[in-house]
Amino acid sequence: MSNAVNLVRHTLDRAAKTDPQFSANFKSGVPTQDSPFFGDLASAQVATIGVNPSWTEYQSVRWMGVQGPTQVANCLTSYFTAPPAQWHRFFQRWEMSLNQLGRSFTRDAVHIDLSPRPTIA
Repeated sequence: MSNAVNLVRHTLDRAAKTDPQFSANFKSGVPTQDSPFFGDLASAQVATIGVNPSWTEYQSVRWMGVQGPTQVANCLTSYFTAPPAQWHRFFQRWEMSLNQLGRSFTRDAVHIDLSPRPTIA
């Protein structure tokens, strides 16, 4: 877990320094969380890639009270241990595609975003 925590810590530090450049892309008044990945990086054999997380992800109760690198890393690493109905709808299509390849977010896949910043569409 320490590698995931270190990655999240680095991501949060870097984002905090550069967030003002991207503030026009954030949903005003909505709490979000910079997220560089979803799933267990240590067990991943394949990865799906997206542009950035959706701000709507962070409306889920799973994110209430989550703060700091360790809690964020734990939430991200265990993301796909929740039932698929609790995943953001974005991941449902990826999961169907992964299943066609004999893979799954629940076993051996992780999702990585090019930018960790949740932004508006």
